[in-house]
Amino acid sequence: METPSFPAYFRERVEEAYGTDSARLILEGCSAPRRSSLRANALKASRDDVACTLDAADISWKGVPWYEDAFLLDAGADEAVRETDAFERGEVYLQNLSSMLPALLLDARPSSDVLDMCAAPGGKTTQIAALAAEKARAGAADVRITACEMHAPRAEKLAYNLKRQGAHAVTVMRTDARRIDAFFRFDHILLDAPCTGSGTMRAHDPKAAARFTPHLLKKCAAAQRALLDRALTVLKPGGTMVYSTCSILPEENERAVREAVLDLRRSKGMVLDAADHDTWSAGSFFTNPVLTRAAADALPADAPRYPVTDHARIGDDGGPAPVVDGLVKTSAAWLIDHAGFAKGYALPGSAASLSTRHVLALTNRGGARAADIAALRDAVVAGVRERYGITLVPEPVAVGW
Repeated sequence: METPSFPAYFRERVEEAYGTDSARLILEGCSAPRRSSLRANALKASRDDVACTLDAADISWKGVPWYEDAFLLDAGADEAVRETDAFERGEVYLQNLSSMLPALLLDARPSSDVLDMCAAPGGKTTQIAALAAEKARAGAADVRITACEMHAPRAEKLAYNLKRQGAHAVTVMRTDARRIDAFFRFDHILLDAPCTGSGTMRAHDPKAAARFTPHLLKKCAAAQRALLDRALTVLKPGGTMVYSTCSILPEENERAVREAVLDLRRSKGMVLDAADHDTWSAGSFFTNPVLTRAAADALPADAPRYPVTDHARIGDDGGPAPVVDGLVKTSAAWLIDHAGFAKGYALPGSAASLSTRHVLALTNRGGARAADIAALRDAVVAGVRERYGITLVPEPVAVGW
């Protein structure tokens, strides 16, 4: 089969990332006809309602096994959908199947704060709201959704779509998400980052060569990195972030996320540097304790509290892990700090100390032995137990002594 025509720079980037054989298959896939798809808006209509609408309009459809509200349509069916009354009423939303995945993966839990960092035109935001509404109808508490958009026309489009889709509980924040104040904190963050759109490239597109350039890739990578850094800053401990793009290039996806996480860990002394003793550590040394609700209630009001989920009970349908009633997780770092063990704490004369960056890491300041680390461990465990009645459990396992 003849390889379809694409801009030379695009071909080079894909071949470098995936190798010649895989790149050829990717380019062939980019040339294949693409079917349309839509999502039933659970805020306004049921799946059955939408199925009846499509049947009445003689629009052929298939269900999607992994998402009940998704419908797969024939290629070019978008215009027929737009002519239906259901579309005008906001009961359906034309949306690619792949773009439905991030909101499903985010799986916002009840009574949580959610941030959609790059929300316009609002497809994923309204999907998050619809999924939250379905949980609310089952008795769960509502989620609080904030949607960011920096450009005025796109923010207006976002607000319009939210209203049309019935997502009234969403707060639109007209701001650059890279500058969200660190005062705000969110349990769940969706970062559908601006990108080159390399995953949507079509063969024989006369404008593609002018659009897909090294300058665009560099510009997008810089924006993605800044957004990732801010997302990691405003994400609550124990929170969930879903990062997505419509690009297939590693530097806009896994490489960008890896570098952002490594830099965050580096700032906390968690990446080895021979000149920095904070990085001579055993990592995050203690697990976050899981407590009974009574024990959690006995802690000070400002102690962190997180739900406990049972990942051994994830259903065959791929649904979220259920929350375990009666159990609460708290922060080992908070307990250590508030029990009197500050950053840099060391036993008298010891070459082992807590990191000067954060209290959860036990470090070698030069010449420390395993016995020094063990003594520091035991002192921290005893101090937290005396102060709060909670016994911390070390993650590292002592072998042979």
